[in-house]
Amino acid sequence: MVTTNNGGLQVFDSQTGRDLNRDGNDDDGIEDPLNAQGDLVWEVVGLGQTSPATIIENGATTLINSLGNVASWQVWVTLANGQVRVYDLTTGDLLANVAPPTPSLADPDGPYAPTVHENLVAVADTRASDQTGRVWLIDLNTATGINIGNPWQITAAPRLKQPGASPTLGYIPIQDSSGAWTGWFMSVPSRTTSVCRRRRA
Repeated sequence: MVTTNNGGLQVFDSQTGRDLNRDGNDDDGIEDPLNAQGDLVWEVVGLGQTSPATIIENGATTLINSLGNVASWQVWVTLANGQVRVYDLTTGDLLANVAPPTPSLADPDGPYAPTVHENLVAVADTRASDQTGRVWLIDLNTATGINIGNPWQITAAPRLKQPGASPTLGYIPIQDSSGAWTGWFMSVPSRTTSVCRRRRA
């Protein structure tokens, strides 16, 4: 179980009688008080305002934990400054710290959890330069910002309002003369409306 509160990130083993790290002690990670309701495995403090966590299993990742193992189980969170942090679910190791393309502002209702779709991670935030909304992409396997000459981001169409939640990504059928069967889309809720972007697959 993963929680984010009080400026931190906590990972619990909700089955307190289970020995996850196989060291002969059912109390994994941080030593818990007697009769604790859950087993705190690891935590990170001092993060400030943090999004809810996105937990994924990614067998194609290139990220390695401190034990030298592929970190296939990961915890992704967005911080108030727009940075996205990636932690190893097993060890709590910080695997990556991804900065936004340009500085961002803390959203009043955010930050918002990163959205994972196939090999992409989409992050919705507010640009500091003009206080408009933005969505930018991260490569899921390498935890690096996607750059196609410039950072991949949607910033104004015509004016993307400040987001009100995480983006949604998916596919929809295209029923036009293009011959394409599906289109990839992204919907970004704002406080007043939702902006949808589409590309042909």
